Amino acid sequence: MPRRPLLEALSGIPDVQAGDSVWWHADLVHSVAPVTDQQGWGNVMYIPAAPWCPRNEAYAVNVREAFLTGSSPSDFPEEHYERAWANRFHEDQLNQVGRRGLGLA
Repeated sequence: MPRRPLLEALSGIPDVQAGDSVWWHADLVHSVAPVTDQQGWGNVMYIPAAPWCPRNEAYAVNVREAFLTGSSPSDFPEEHYERAWANRFHEDQLNQVGRRGLGLA
């Protein structure tokens, strides 16, 4: 059961529409509410931005291996949705920034 101070820090967002983008800091307490009657795809993406240091360099290796195989990264549930998905994003589609961030450049 979450502690009361965490619940008090939880911030909601207004309903979003197709094409909307919501950004928050990874250290903020947040949640994603269940959706009913959803039409089409919906997703939550985690796009980290952090300084380059030994810890983040090691993490990039883990994320790179997960990306290349379509696996879930180690800090996500082992769902591996993209392993068998024919239309998943591949290495040759990354731009220079994406390649550098995964240690491929």
